[in-house]
Amino acid sequence: MDALHGGSVMEFRLLGPVELWHRGERVELGPARQRCVLVALLLDGQRPVPTATLVSRVWGDDPPARARDVLYTYVARLRSTLRGVGVQLHHRAGAYTVEVPADAIDVLRFTATVEQARQAPALSTRLDLLREALCLWRGVAFDGLSSGWIERCRERLERRWLGALVDRFELELALGRHAAVIDELSELVSRQPTAEPLAGQLMLALHRAGRKTEALEVFRTARARLIADFGLEPGADLQHLEQAILRDDPAVAAPARPPPPAPVRLRAVAARPVPAQLPAAPKDFVGRDDELRALERSCRTDAAAASPVIITGPAGVGKTALALRWCWSVQHQFPDGHIYVDLHGFGDEPPMTVTAVIDRVMRALDVPAAQAAHDPEEAAADLRSQLAGRKVLLLFDNAATAQQIRPLMPGGGSCMVVVTSRSRLDGLVAVQNAFRLVLAPLDHRDATALVESISGPVAADRATLDRLVDLSDRLPLALRVVAARLGDAIGADALVRELEDEEVRLGVLAIDDVSIRRALAASIRSLDAATGRMLALLGVHPGRLPAIDSCAALADLSAAEVRASLDGLTAVHLVHRTEEGRYRMHDLVRLVARDLAARLPEAPDAAMRRLLLWYRDMANAADRVLRPAERPNFASPPEPVRFADADTAMEWLDGEADNLLAAAERACASQPDLGWQIAAALYGWLVRRRHVRRWITLYTAAARAAARAGDRPGEAMITSRLAIPFSLLDQHDDAAACCRRAYELRLDLGDTLGAATALVNLGAVHNNAGRPADAIGRLGEAGQLAESLPAANHLRALIQSNLGEAQELAGRYEAAVEHYSRALAIARDHCAARDVAEILLRLAGAHRSGNRPAEALGPAEHAVATAEQARDDLLEIEALEASAWARTALGDLEAAAGHLRRQLALCDAVDHQDTDQVREALAALDAR
Repeated sequence: MDALHGGSVMEFRLLGPVELWHRGERVELGPARQRCVLVALLLDGQRPVPTATLVSRVWGDDPPARARDVLYTYVARLRSTLRGVGVQLHHRAGAYTVEVPADAIDVLRFTATVEQARQAPALSTRLDLLREALCLWRGVAFDGLSSGWIERCRERLERRWLGALVDRFELELALGRHAAVIDELSELVSRQPTAEPLAGQLMLALHRAGRKTEALEVFRTARARLIADFGLEPGADLQHLEQAILRDDPAVAAPARPPPPAPVRLRAVAARPVPAQLPAAPKDFVGRDDELRALERSCRTDAAAASPVIITGPAGVGKTALALRWCWSVQHQFPDGHIYVDLHGFGDEPPMTVTAVIDRVMRALDVPAAQAAHDPEEAAADLRSQLAGRKVLLLFDNAATAQQIRPLMPGGGSCMVVVTSRSRLDGLVAVQNAFRLVLAPLDHRDATALVESISGPVAADRATLDRLVDLSDRLPLALRVVAARLGDAIGADALVRELEDEEVRLGVLAIDDVSIRRALAASIRSLDAATGRMLALLGVHPGRLPAIDSCAALADLSAAEVRASLDGLTAVHLVHRTEEGRYRMHDLVRLVARDLAARLPEAPDAAMRRLLLWYRDMANAADRVLRPAERPNFASPPEPVRFADADTAMEWLDGEADNLLAAAERACASQPDLGWQIAAALYGWLVRRRHVRRWITLYTAAARAAARAGDRPGEAMITSRLAIPFSLLDQHDDAAACCRRAYELRLDLGDTLGAATALVNLGAVHNNAGRPADAIGRLGEAGQLAESLPAANHLRALIQSNLGEAQELAGRYEAAVEHYSRALAIARDHCAARDVAEILLRLAGAHRSGNRPAEALGPAEHAVATAEQARDDLLEIEALEASAWARTALGDLEAAAGHLRRQLALCDAVDHQDTDQVREALAALDAR
């Protein structure tokens, strides 16, 4: 089984802040009410939850009028999120069901484990199970959520928690562990001073530890608090306990210890030596609380057949440190010794052979070398014989493969085997049912704490410290080097500047024989040739989260061949596979990989061109689906893939956006003929998503790239489109300059359609600047050019729509409506749904400007439906606002509120800048 961040492969964590963890990554679950919907589904297991019940659980007995509409939005988002982790959320017969195994939900696991504890025959087994159950709690259940139903569930769970806690301490006391629990009980009683069962157990523990006065003081404090808070005396049980302690009643004395077992004298031999080989635990260990709890839950040493524990993760992440920290915390449970072996799986020396490891362990167990078997299978059998009946802790550090570990496994369950490795050791998980804990880098808080625990307090602001730990990839090994350098009186700011230079970063992160480059080199040496080549090529990939298809283009291999290499890199944690099927590489690994690429026999530039061509053609294929009626970006080869619809195209573009922008930036700098084309192919996505500043940065570089490539049509296209984001930011002079430059280029090229389009864009800029007369002049010129272009219907629709806007700005609302109506008539037959929605919205706006809500309502609500059909969230947000205005003005407040709730849900989903404004408008409407 895998454990990641203290849980299983997938864990819904409700006993604290509501979270979903999947393969080491926290999955975003959305706003509080959306998380409340998830909790309402999860607590019923896989039983159907009717819609009305969900509404009641989330909003209580007085839900808002459109609660169901908002619920549907939350459910849709949750369905999408859960689908990404392999969980289905179904709707059947008016009820919802979420298909999640009970053991993946911490609340249900807590309840089941407590019940299992109560039925266990042995006291020690009961105690282990209760400890395991209580470790699932991370704070207040459903922290951050509130509703009447949530509060009732929280109270019920806290009663169960208190009951389990009381049961656990009862067992601790019955087993004679009174001294060990005093500190923990004292802390709990200080936080819950009126919890009489806990106060009684603390009194009993103190009395049995010979601290009678303190035990009686606990009673007096509890009594005073109960009287002050509730006006009540303590219950009979607590009063009887006080009296029993006062008179030293034998009934409250510590349980008698069982006599030690009589020695078995088979033959007169000396006592067996007890090996104690664990290296010292690191004194500056920080964090890893979740991981330590996971190890505690996973390993019950009295189990019938103990499974090995694997701690795995990338080089330098702190696997050995965590293993030592945990092994020292449990070493007292293994009276027959603790054995440590470095298996040299990844390092300068070759991995130890199985026979050599067994020989080392046998010598630690004082088995004479003359008795050691030379046959590996016989030696493994002898090792199992020696370990039988003993309780030994074995830590095998830095393992290479599962084959190196499997013969070392004891035959029974009295020993504990802990393994650290950069390899995932899937074979041990599959065959030995190993518990696997995957370590990620430290979070910012713990990373900073580690640096300061070594170097002392750092004189720097929070931003500098965060930057310092980020440049170290938050890897403990790199952080230790950083701390050592800070200890040499190098200031944090100066060290940040050094680390920001990628050419020297790896050199800075090296002191003596401690080096990130050296640590990673050991992992790289374990790779076969094909996997090593893939790693090197990933070093030149411009994107930070590439998918298999782009890696296949980069390597010029099939997807199956690339998957095999990527799996090899994932197995030793040189890359990490995300839930979306992408591959992430830490920056320090990327720098090492980039150095490897420079030593490849093939030219990295050829691989880069393959990748850039692939990105260009894929993006262009998606753009043609988004803008089927508009002019193509450039002449291109047959599309590498055909997107089924605009949704599919946008999904691909959204998923690849960061990679595409990085590829375009790289291409503009090194291969300008492809740079401007990738930028051009992103036009439809940029228009829909309105990433305005990224648009300006990208298209400014792309215009220069087209000019350097000598491609004047490309320069004209990019420059013309660059006017749009400038205009959206009210940088009207920059926008107008772009339009004029595009117009000049198009005229010189004899491109009438392009010249007319540039004039339309210039007219739009004048509209945005509040200059309707200038806009009408330029649009008139565009119309004259369009007369010679019989097929330019999309252009004609744009001319009429922009003329409508100009007339509206001039206060001529009837003329504006006339132009918008003409544009709509053309667009419905010749333009895409998004263009139609935008013209409908403008038509509604003209009626709104003339204060005619009845006339505005029809086009506004048609704009909502058409924008939804076009899957343009931003346009739909605007259309919903227009519809809400019209409904409000007409007195239909319920319908208006429904539009605003839909608008708010969309604003939340896309993190829209007007979210708070919409929320305020909705609150004001609800208050009317």
